[in-house]
Amino acid sequence: MNKAILVTTLCVLVGYACSGTETQNPGSPLKSFNGSACKKELKKSTAGATGETATAAQALVSTDYGAEIHGLKCIAWERVGTSGLNVDLYNFEGACGAQWAGKATIESDGALGLSLVNPQCLIASCGWCIYDWSFELEGVDMSRPLSVGVGIDTCPGERSIEKLPATIPVDVIPSGILCNYANVNALGWQAMALSECGTVGMPCSGTSMCSTTPASAELSCQGDLVCADNGNAVERICVKPCTEDENCGSLGVQSCQNGLCRPKSNW
Repeated sequence: MNKAILVTTLCVLVGYACSGTETQNPGSPLKSFNGSACKKELKKSTAGATGETATAAQALVSTDYGAEIHGLKCIAWERVGTSGLNVDLYNFEGACGAQWAGKATIESDGALGLSLVNPQCLIASCGWCIYDWSFELEGVDMSRPLSVGVGIDTCPGERSIEKLPATIPVDVIPSGILCNYANVNALGWQAMALSECGTVGMPCSGTSMCSTTPASAELSCQGDLVCADNGNAVERICVKPCTEDENCGSLGVQSCQNGLCRPKSNW
């Protein structure tokens, strides 16, 4: 059987929406799901003029956060009418070679569950990847802050799934974004594949994921970027120096904190 047909058949049978599927599953708030390819497999020709990949083409939120979320793991949302909600997940780590499908549920307490599932357990031996995933939803209660749990199931039934919790203020902010730093190991795989070591948001040159030839004990970044921690003292990435918030971009993703651009609103 053709692999594409097999994956689509499995997704329908288990109630997931595969990438590009537009049909809604009965009882689910999910109208459609789509996802990017593994970002480290993108060619340089698809990158922007700065060498940084723009927001994935399938993104539903109207704001193109582009280079301002480079190296950040973000949840962006946008209300549509009274009960519609678009959610984009940017720069989430996952297994290389997986065929991701999306699932959404409303829990008994009103919380929104978003799941990424690899129905066939397909995994390639090429390390970590960074992905963007987009969910179009309806029937979501937005009269109060919305609790969201994001789970990534690389191989269903093999292990328990840890939900990444977030609360998005959909009741008072119709469109916005929350960001943490992305997984440094997944960033390292991407940086090495796309020659992005030492660029903004990526591991510093000389780290274990961005080793230099000849080897150097000194960590470095390109231009005026600063090699700093990402909240974990042993994980070092390149960040912009700043004197005011405007130095960190115009979309409110990051703010100037102690002379460095850091995520403004965490989740």
